[in-house]
Amino acid sequence: MRTRPSSKDSKLKPLFDIIRDADAAFTNLEVLPNDFRGHPALESGGSHFGAPSWVLDELVEAGFNIFATSTNHSLDYSISGLEYALDQLDQRQLCHAGCGRTLEEARQVSYLTTPSAILGLVACASTFASPSYARRRV
Repeated sequence: MRTRPSSKDSKLKPLFDIIRDADAAFTNLEVLPNDFRGHPALESGGSHFGAPSWVLDELVEAGFNIFATSTNHSLDYSISGLEYALDQLDQRQLCHAGCGRTLEEARQVSYLTTPSAILGLVACASTFASPSYARRRV
């Protein structure tokens, strides 16, 4: 049985209320919501930060609506793990930037329209292992 944190927790509720009241709430997605799919990468910095994809639902329930995906853990489960995580973000129609199936996708600005503004997000990371650099597929 899995234990899921709840935004209804009385100690966390005031924090989640502040986040939910914001037009935009950004978070750096420091885990890969890949349901632990993919192949653990040889070079990962010593850890593999995968997570159940429902973590995205919890973050949305907490009020987050814009996600940076390019972190030093983006490729902890290799390309297939990253692509699965991107599928999870896309299926939920979440605004995210920083990783993609192509170099052009990874470089794209993602836009979030709120009642008061249109926000753009560009995200990048500088700590990838050398085999992980963004590049065009050949």
